[in-house]
Amino acid sequence: RLNNGTSNMGYPYISSSSTYCHTGSRGLYWYRSTTASYGDYQILVLPGVGGNYVMSDLRVKFWAKATSNSYHPVFYVGVMTDPTDATTFTYVDTVNVNTAGNTDWAEYIGNLTGYTGTGRYVAIRADRVGSSSWYACFDDVTLEEIPACVEVSNLAATATHNSATLTWADQNNTGATYTVSDANGTIASGITGTTYTVTGLTANTSYTFYVTANCSATEASSPVSVNVTTACAPESYPYAENFDSWTSKSACWSFLSGAFNGGAGTPTANTSAWGLNSSYGSDITLSGKALTMNVYSTYQYWAVTPAISMTSNNAQLTFDIAVSAWGSATPNFDANDTVAVAISTNGGATYTPLLVYDNTQLNALSTTYTMVTVPLTGYSGQDVRLAFFGGSSASGGDCRLVIDNVSVGDVPACSPVTSVVASNITANSATLTWVDQINTGATYTVIGPDGVVASG
Repeated sequence: RLNNGTSNMGYPYISSSSTYCHTGSRGLYWYRSTTASYGDYQILVLPGVGGNYVMSDLRVKFWAKATSNSYHPVFYVGVMTDPTDATTFTYVDTVNVNTAGNTDWAEYIGNLTGYTGTGRYVAIRADRVGSSSWYACFDDVTLEEIPACVEVSNLAATATHNSATLTWADQNNTGATYTVSDANGTIASGITGTTYTVTGLTANTSYTFYVTANCSATEASSPVSVNVTTACAPESYPYAENFDSWTSKSACWSFLSGAFNGGAGTPTANTSAWGLNSSYGSDITLSGKALTMNVYSTYQYWAVTPAISMTSNNAQLTFDIAVSAWGSATPNFDANDTVAVAISTNGGATYTPLLVYDNTQLNALSTTYTMVTVPLTGYSGQDVRLAFFGGSSASGGDCRLVIDNVSVGDVPACSPVTSVVASNITANSATLTWVDQINTGATYTVIGPDGVVASG
């Protein structure tokens, strides 16, 4: 290992943590920092190649993964004439890790094709370049001759709730056919293109598929694997969720972070977004479980339902909402805070706002549930996803937000009013106000402890 760091030259190092091991009990842990003290380069030098092997006929394979979806490690494969002198490193190939944007282990290959030097030491190098640091786990290194039938590359998979489409590249094997298989055996063979869709899968289930190149009747490549998890099946209409049966946040709901931007935001996955609670401090008492979050600092979090297959053009969304300040029953939302409901008809690619609360409306809510009704008109025949957003664009207040009893169903013939508030309370009178966004031309009846107070 070579590292020219001045005070932090310990990378890469051997770790016994199972997190850093693909197989066995040891693995390498890399950290490429933008800080100069960690070194301009880190080089892993393999033992020298003996015998009569031609260096340009060799390749190095290794398993690696990024430790975060946002990390994209880059390794350079080359050859050295002196294993102790970094200046003798001759670059041959680049290996990009985590092009899929996940933290899954994958096998990577660096070819020495084209190397014409005299070096006999294969080396893998990471340089301090760019403005982003990264961590990577690294294991199971193999140096071997390039086979006559080379594995496919860039194998990727995308999934629906009942199918997975595999795509790959093959720049080496002219005229090859391909076989797709899983742990149970061959799914399809004799495939002439570089894509295949596996059907009949189970929703919300993880699968591993393998693609093998067949170069002739007697020559086949090693299989390359890809992992994919099918989506949740669309929920049927009507839909209801009160969260009480959840033991953890459901995989079929999406929890995201990112700005709302009037519904035009592009949120990304964030498992910390929202929480599942059966209590929320002394200021809000919940009945059962609910989705909860703090509207605080610059947190901007989304909770998105599974796809719901709508069968009515005259539907509505109802949900309960409660708010408070942190440690106080009186909310203190400010002008930077937003709570909103939005809808997507394209799988979450874009959202359209249905309801947006400003801070004045939020501060009028209370620690007890207010039922909210939102019309959903004209969505029959579509799969929709409904998003609940809470967030702030700047540091300021610190408020709690609770969402519960989410329901999508038909609009009843006569809907209940919402946001009933009593004010101007004296010893023998009170003023009642309410909201009715659904029932055009309705009249109302007020009932007290002793019966009807007023009607019509």
